[in-house]
Amino acid sequence: PSGERRASSLSITGAGMGTVALLCAFMRYYASGADLPAPRPQSRAGTAGKLRSRPPKVPLIFVLNLTDSERRAVFSTLRKWNTPPRYLPKDVTAETAPQGSGGRIEMYANGGVFLVTSRILVVDVLTPGTVDVRRVKCVLVAHAEGVGEADPTAFILRVYDWGYGRGGVGTNPGDRTTGGFVRAFSEDAKGCSDGFARTDAIMRACRCERLLLYPRSRAEVADVLDGGAGGRPLHVHEFYVVSVF
Repeated sequence: PSGERRASSLSITGAGMGTVALLCAFMRYYASGADLPAPRPQSRAGTAGKLRSRPPKVPLIFVLNLTDSERRAVFSTLRKWNTPPRYLPKDVTAETAPQGSGGRIEMYANGGVFLVTSRILVVDVLTPGTVDVRRVKCVLVAHAEGVGEADPTAFILRVYDWGYGRGGVGTNPGDRTTGGFVRAFSEDAKGCSDGFARTDAIMRACRCERLLLYPRSRAEVADVLDGGAGGRPLHVHEFYVVSVF
């Protein structure tokens, strides 16, 4: 429900389990406002007996760390799902929306889902008047295994955390009470566990307080892969590449 605290989370899945499709589902879900309760109709002054509901504001959502091929896959997947055009993401690059033209300011002001690199978004959050982090509903982070404290993505998430008034940088993420949230994803379980307290470091860098694990052995995952929930069973074929040199 609106107003409740939303815990930011890091989700680690088995390799090859379709993080891009998962991100697409979250993009459409949050962009459509399906996670919020239905707005109550409000009476308008001067109009007796007629109730009108205010048009919902389009939320501002950022998606970070996608590769070029993953960006193309996002658009392809959402179109296959017959996603309404207003919920399709916008691909933000230096070519499509140069900083000096004011194009990105107008794009962000209109809301929507934006596929953007960390390098571009760092500039935008630090440039006055370009993007107000308090308007950002959520940030979706792909390839979380590569996010460290010195990474531009981690810096963006710290600014995002601070901008919502959840305490200064370094505040325990578990003390959050208001504002937006983060959804971080990774298919590289080994990369998230290599080294001393690597998972904890990733969660701190991504400002997440919940860890969600979805290995292939998990009952719900295994049921889907085996053809449960009305799906078709998956047939896995192994291929071996033999060098001739």
